[in-house]
Amino acid sequence: MAVRIDWQPGDVFLDHYRVERLLGTGGMGRVYRVEHRGWGIPLVVKVPRPELVDQVAHMLSFDRECQTWIALGNHPNIVC
Repeated sequence: MAVRIDWQPGDVFLDHYRVERLLGTGGMGRVYRVEHRGWGIPLVVKVPRPELVDQVAHMLSFDRECQTWIALGNHPNIVC
């Protein structure tokens, strides 16, 4: 199943996440603030640019970035 990445506020994807707003766009992709509808908490989702998905080296770089963010955990200096 393909996931659309040009989300707008109010869009729901994967049945759980409601888009609140686009936070920014960078070299690797777009970053959205979303709300998990079941948990009622805000989260951030980063989506890679479509042209990077087909390139293994770029996807590995994106994966490393994701792992770095996950490893940070909750921290008072990280805000959404």
